[in-house]
Order: sequence, then structure tokens, then C-alpha cells
Amino acid sequence: YEERQEARLLAARLLCDFTANEMQSGSAPLCTSPEMLAALIKLAKAERVRELHGEAEVQYCAFLALSNLSRGSISSKDALIDAGIVPVIIDAVGNGTYKDAHIRRECASMLNNLSSGQMAQRVVSVLGHNRVNSLFPVIDGLQDERMKLHALMAKESLLNACSPVV
Repeated sequence: YEERQEARLLAARLLCDFTANEMQSGSAPLCTSPEMLAALIKLAKAERVRELHGEAEVQYCAFLALSNLSRGSISSKDALIDAGIVPVIIDAVGNGTYKDAHIRRECASMLNNLSSGQMAQRVVSVLGHNRVNSLFPVIDGLQDERMKLHALMAKESLLNACSPVV
């Protein structure tokens, strides 16, 4: 059991470092396959093994790896959205099940990255107008200034995507 947890922790650290190096080097991301993203999201959600030693670090490293990928190309962002990351980060920005402030900040940053430019339309199409509109008061009520900064930038992009073009 501990060996398995050690493997999860090492894998999460490795993927975090690997995605950071990919984004810095500008090389084509190898971590955006559906299988890889599903594994990272599963590590980030960490639903069944929260009580294990080191699980908070596993979760944080997985979110950080996903956040690294959200800073990449449009194809990386599309892959993240296709993998189902948007509802996961929305739950964290809304102070849902993720108690760690660093994770919530990374999720707000990811929301901003995934909502920039024309990508905002994709985020709105995934969430729907009602869920996006219900997110705005949550963003306005955030206490953490760093998280709020990223979330407000995302809010502006999402508002523009929700507004009808005249």
C-alpha cells in the first residue's frame, strides 16, 4: 500500500516537472493524450485515497501539471477541455472540495488560461450559460486576492463570450 502511494507521488512529481519543461521548451506536448489527461485528472481529484500520507502533494502536483498544460497551445487547451477539466476547476474556484489555497489558485489560473480569447466560447459551451452566470457572484466574493485576480480575468473573458454580438 505504501509502495503504491510512493509510486503515485513520484508519478505526480515527474509529470509536474515534465509538463513544466515541455511548456518552457516550446516543444509539442506529449502529456495531452486522453489517457494521460485522464490519469492527471484522477490524481488531481484524489477521491478515494485522501487519507494516505502525501496525498495532498500528489493532488497539488497533478493540478500543477494540468496548470502547466493550460499555458500551452490551443491544441493543449482543447485537449484539457475535452478531457473534462473545466468542471473540476470550477468546483475548486467555487471553494468546493479542494481545501488547499494553492490548488484553488492554480485552478483560478487554469480557468483564466482556458478562457482567454476564443477559448472562452468553448468553456461556456461546456458549462452552459446558467453555470457560467452562477459562477460570477462566486468570483466576486472571493477573499484570496491572488485567486480573485485570475478569476476576474476569466470572468471578463467569459462575460464577453456570453454576451450577444451586436
